[in-house]
Amino acid sequence: LHHRIRQLILKRWKNPRTKISRLMRLGLDMDSAKRIGYSRKKYWRLSKTPEVHWVLTTKRLYRWNVVPLRDLAESAYLRY
Repeated sequence: LHHRIRQLILKRWKNPRTKISRLMRLGLDMDSAKRIGYSRKKYWRLSKTPEVHWVLTTKRLYRWNVVPLRDLAESAYLRY
């Protein structure tokens, strides 16, 4: 699930310059951000890279109010 969320975040940043600036704002160095931003790989493959995992951590996704799958499952099974 987190892999898919990372992919959607990268897809939302359509332009290479946007990807570079956002990744650098989140703490990635210039060379790595350019490598991700100007890459010809598609979003799904880019979301698997260590740089994207380092910047878009699970903890950061939770801070951005992405609902954890575990909490969704627990709330669904509590009803049964």
